[in-house]
Parts: sequence; C-alpha cells; structure tokens
Amino acid sequence: MIFMSAALAQQLPVPPPRYLEDATIRAALLSPDWQSCVSADAADLTAPVRFQIMPAGKVEVLAVDAPEPLAACWSNLISALQFREHDEEPLVVHWTLGIHSATAIPYPAIQPQRRQLHPFFLFIPPDVDEDSLRSLRKTLEVGP
Repeated sequence: MIFMSAALAQQLPVPPPRYLEDATIRAALLSPDWQSCVSADAADLTAPVRFQIMPAGKVEVLAVDAPEPLAACWSNLISALQFREHDEEPLVVHWTLGIHSATAIPYPAIQPQRRQLHPFFLFIPPDVDEDSLRSLRKTLEVGP
C-alpha cells in the first residue's frame, strides 16, 4: 500500500493505480437478497461461484455451480452488482453461496485471483550498499 498526500498525488504525471480492496468486494456481496432465489423446499447445497469485475466496474458471471433455476437467479443478482472503476485487469473472484434449511447463506470468504501490485515508487536510503541494492533489484524483477 502506498501512502502520499493529496497534494503530491496531484503533482504526479501519472495518477497512482486504483485497486479494489477485498473488503469492498465482500461488502457488495452481502447486499443482494440471495434468499429471493431460494424456494421453501430447496435442498441443502454449497454452490461455488466465479465472476469477474471488469475495469469499468461491471460484473460478468463466469460460473454458478447450482441447479437451475437457482443458478440463473443468483447469476442475475451477481450481474447486477456494480463496483467503482479500477486499474486492474478483469479481477476474477471465487466465492461460495450456500443453502441450509431453505435459507440462503452468502459465505464471508472471497478469493480474488492473485494480482500483481505495481509499486508506484520506492525510496532507497543513500547509505544502502551495492550488495543490498543488487538483492533488492533481483527481488523486484517481474517475469519468470
């Protein structure tokens, strides 16, 4: 995480990247009425869900592993979610919805894909020796 003053951020030629925090995603997933899709005689189940959040904030459902018409109803609720714009590639999120005793249960854990956070800047004190700099460069190299 990078911290800087608003005044400094405005002076930069390129604005710092905007990422979606896990807490933001989790909070949005608690807002829909998941129960509206569950019938009174619904069997207990656990349904893995996979969706992606596009950079513009729109959500595209990739999979809802549940029987129809439940999967279609939950897919519609997920597709209706809207997030703020962000600078990441489409962010794929793995999540789980469940049903127990005909009650919808949105699981609290989400698993966003691993994403490469790009350091905006790195301050290196002037007294760092060459071996430490070389080690740091090797650690920060991007690629295979």
